[in-house]
Amino acid sequence: MSIVKSINVKSSSFDDLIKIHNYLADDLKTDYGQYIDGLGFFSDDYISELNAVKIANQKTTGSQFEQITVSASPVGNSLTDEDYMDMGYDIARYYFEQGHQI
Repeated sequence: MSIVKSINVKSSSFDDLIKIHNYLADDLKTDYGQYIDGLGFFSDDYISELNAVKIANQKTTGSQFEQITVSASPVGNSLTDEDYMDMGYDIARYYFEQGHQI
């Protein structure tokens, strides 16, 4: 069975956001950035844009981000990396339409 869940991550500083981005954007995990993207950004400099929006909206304290993990079942799974990206876009679009940067 596949699982999609929101993970409660302690993220009280902007440094926490930088750390999670660096972890998730690791070249080995993303095939050197091929499998990383965002919605609601004007450039590929996601961190700077996230910081600017947080400052503009006075949201520099408290929870800095939400992490959603998608774990597809390995049993009978023939999904490609592109299929996973499509799945991620579908989930991201929902949150983007709610007014969030993804």
